[in-house]
Amino acid sequence: MPFTSKWQYLATVDYTLPTGGSIHPFVGATLSGRTSTTSIVGSAQGAPMLAGFRSLAPLAATYDLPGYTMLDLRAGVESADGDWRFTVWGRNITNEFSVSNVQQSFESIARYAGPPATYGVTFSHKFRPKEAGSLVVMVRAFNTRGDTQVSKLLHNPAGYHHNVIPRIRVEVLA
Repeated sequence: MPFTSKWQYLATVDYTLPTGGSIHPFVGATLSGRTSTTSIVGSAQGAPMLAGFRSLAPLAATYDLPGYTMLDLRAGVESADGDWRFTVWGRNITNEFSVSNVQQSFESIARYAGPPATYGVTFSHKFRPKEAGSLVVMVRAFNTRGDTQVSKLLHNPAGYHHNVIPRIRVEVLA
């Protein structure tokens, strides 16, 4: 059966250090992976090959999806009331190579690589309104050049630039 590993696994461990103060440090790790599988029905016997196909790899290995194990780590601090949280994280920190799909198209075979090692920071905040009423929540995104989303739609006959700031209306009940 294609894309069906014999085993898939996921283990997550999170720990918050008991400080008793207003800031709570935390650490966590996730280990995930799968055993090898194939990307074609019937394994290599079902592979539709063009006449004259040549490869340095044996045909049986052409459609293999090797097994992998990935390690994610995270650490940060959180307020005691849970209003805000700051996290430094790394995904696939061992930079384990993985293949998510193998596809044949005419005379070529393409392998789709999984995600490389990725690192980042995340800051989150919970907004808690003090009174009942109607609120509008907006989040403006920007690109690497510093261009930001517009607040009002700009007319463009070609149909581009319809990326206005999304607005979400929230009704807060007492």
